[in-house]
Amino acid sequence: MTLVHRQGFGWLYAMLLRWRLTSVGRKLSARATQVGYDLRCGLRGLRVRRGRREIWFDASDAAYLWTIFPDLPTLEQHLCFEEKNGFDVADCRGHELRRYRIPATQDFVWLPELPETADVLTGYFMHGRPKEGAVVFDAGAFCGATTIVLARVVGPRGRVFAFEPDEKNRALLERNIAEARLANVTVVPRGLWSRTTELSFVSNQGLSSHVVEDASPALLRVPVLSFADACQFAGAVPSFVKMDIEGAEVETIEGALEFIGRERIHFSIASYHDREGRPTSTWLEPLFARIGYHVETGHPAHQTTWAWRS
Repeated sequence: MTLVHRQGFGWLYAMLLRWRLTSVGRKLSARATQVGYDLRCGLRGLRVRRGRREIWFDASDAAYLWTIFPDLPTLEQHLCFEEKNGFDVADCRGHELRRYRIPATQDFVWLPELPETADVLTGYFMHGRPKEGAVVFDAGAFCGATTIVLARVVGPRGRVFAFEPDEKNRALLERNIAEARLANVTVVPRGLWSRTTELSFVSNQGLSSHVVEDASPALLRVPVLSFADACQFAGAVPSFVKMDIEGAEVETIEGALEFIGRERIHFSIASYHDREGRPTSTWLEPLFARIGYHVETGHPAHQTTWAWRS
């Protein structure tokens, strides 16, 4: 389903949705009923109601809402509700920063976009989680939701190194860590790669910001570390590494095979990223197998590759 929404015509599109004169409006209403919600469309946006709970979205979020309707109960767990006129209301309209909840810890984070509904933590922890007091890497920390969970898991005696090269993401990461009052997190303003260097960076994409091997002067340049140099920076080899770095996991692991092969590290890597028409799991599995690590891929909700030394 595609959605065309131009600034200046938002009111018109909202009315078309309200009157169900678009296929999106008709299908949205039917889909909402199927999953137990009442949907109303108007000039103020899209109002989704179930029981005493209301959630508001922009009309431009219609296609997004269509996609996540089955996961709306999961999204509700991340939202902050306020009592208004007898209803508990969560407002997701607009593109300014909003505060969301981390269900696993009940901490809060500020995000520039709606939170993921995929159950990422189950995937990352499916084959084990870090122990209390452990040193952990969170590569691709984004705004810090996973960083905060990891910091709570390892406790005050542990340490989390959160790698985030995107300046805007990093500002929110630091704000969220500060508001969570965590003293066991070190924010590292660098990405990970096969070697320590500078790379071009595609920014302003929130969760999808990523490094590229492109010398275009139109792109930002950011520093990146090899995995071995990242360990040297941290002053320790982590026992657990969570990684979600938009495809750069292939270069990072490939460039560190000899180093990783000498260590006992548990890796939990988001491996659904597309490389030459294949998910990065198909690249990672033979790399880890080459150095004697046990490796598996699973958790379709947020495909993850786990690797550890038996």
